[in-house]
Amino acid sequence: MTRRPRLALAAAVLAAAAAACGIPADDDPRAISQEGVPEEVQGDDGATSGGETAIANLYFSSFDGNSDRLVAVERDVPSTAGSSAPTPAIVLESLLDGVQPGEAPADTAADAPLATKIPDGTALREAELAGNGVLSVDLNAAISGVTTPGASLAYGQMVCTADELEDVTSVRFTVEGSPVAPPTGDGDTTSRTVTCDDYAALLATPRDG
Repeated sequence: MTRRPRLALAAAVLAAAAAACGIPADDDPRAISQEGVPEEVQGDDGATSGGETAIANLYFSSFDGNSDRLVAVERDVPSTAGSSAPTPAIVLESLLDGVQPGEAPADTAADAPLATKIPDGTALREAELAGNGVLSVDLNAAISGVTTPGASLAYGQMVCTADELEDVTSVRFTVEGSPVAPPTGDGDTTSRTVTCDDYAALLATPRDG
């Protein structure tokens, strides 16, 4: 038997075996669908992402025996692909999730439980970081339900959390797209951008620098 008939016979045998196993034969190569594959094992175009995390300092309130104070809590949050740092949106959304079981302040030995002064239902609509380091934070209307003195603590939680990020220099707030003047640590409101220094009077532990 010559080489060509042998090749033809081998191809016929393989085709018959595929048909017997219920495997359809294709004339051309076809892409394998990733439908149903968990996102955590997909990357930029569906390849693996690795599920990297980074530590972020989130600010909550804790009663020190006299008043509520802002305290920092370390939490693992997802980092962006190809970066060791999380985005401002990821960090703020983690803050809005509230206190997690077992969390304790990172820089103080306070025994009082942690709490959040940010009203339930508050959601981040957008967090956009400009080239000059100003972070524009747009929230839904639920934040408007916060009242004094909790309002200063609520905005202080968000500002100090964002201010911990390396590229953020100050924060500007809007609610449903409309500018708002957040209360600062002394109870006044301001139309300018704010930093964690504006809430220094509320901090349980002074920040470095």
